[in-house]
Amino acid sequence: MMWIFDGLLNLIINNTYSLKIRAKYYKIGEQRMKQKKYEDLTFRDNFMFGLIMRKKEFCIPFLEMILGKKILNIKYADSEKTVDTETDARSIRLDVYIDDGLGTVYDIEMQNVVQPNLGRRFRYYQSVIDTDTMNKGADFDELTNSYIIFICTFDPFNTGLPMYSFESRANEDNSLVMDDGSHRIVLNTTAFERCEDISIQNFLRYIETGEKRDRYTNDIDKAIKLAKENNEGRARFMTMEMALKEERRIARSEGLEEGRAEGRAEGLKEGRVEGEVKVYASIGRSIDEISELVGIPAEKVNEIIKKL
Repeated sequence: MMWIFDGLLNLIINNTYSLKIRAKYYKIGEQRMKQKKYEDLTFRDNFMFGLIMRKKEFCIPFLEMILGKKILNIKYADSEKTVDTETDARSIRLDVYIDDGLGTVYDIEMQNVVQPNLGRRFRYYQSVIDTDTMNKGADFDELTNSYIIFICTFDPFNTGLPMYSFESRANEDNSLVMDDGSHRIVLNTTAFERCEDISIQNFLRYIETGEKRDRYTNDIDKAIKLAKENNEGRARFMTMEMALKEERRIARSEGLEEGRAEGRAEGLKEGRVEGEVKVYASIGRSIDEISELVGIPAEKVNEIIKKL
């Protein structure tokens, strides 16, 4: 997808992974593949989210609202920031990747699909961002500060909090913080009513319900309406949709051949899924994208790609 980050890793479906759970995720994947029409996209859809948040007038207020600090200026990476890791993991494409020019980078992601091991995904995103910095010749003490922000349309920790902020602290003394420069934030749109900050509450409410209660969310909504009238945006979306359909057709075809080679019923199913993953990975699809397209959990995608 055009605005989703590509992170490629590895996966093979374990025999111990229950058919019941696998069927559940496959069903989710099939539902996700029923693409919305361009005019039906909302801010929570990755394509539209990336389109809007790549405008400074929306991105800077968001960062200031969430971080509680003044952001003087930001600069965007390419329309699709691909971070090359130069490892078997290949690359990861980031949704909204920003540099403030003062030693801090920001990665903002919209997460619509419930995925396990969110913490490990944060770890991976952090590792590739750091690798990107080091690949540019920086020393360890020149690593940028970083903020990775996941906007989740579900509660990943099931505690009902609207926001989760994480940093490294000593277990023996919680007042002792390891200043490694990394910050991880999770927003939970489903708990917007529990948010004490009214601006953040209105933002999360807008994503969750579409209700506009302040100037910022009104402006976002107007920008979305204007984007839908833009033929260039529509053409890009349609091109992306057609490409995904063709990719899926090829992936299914190659996957079926993998299964036939196995020569057994379960091998047919396993081989098809593995074949789809291989094809998507080979053309640079992210773990999140592959998970949604094939209909299996992200960590299973990791296992398959790891065996490639």
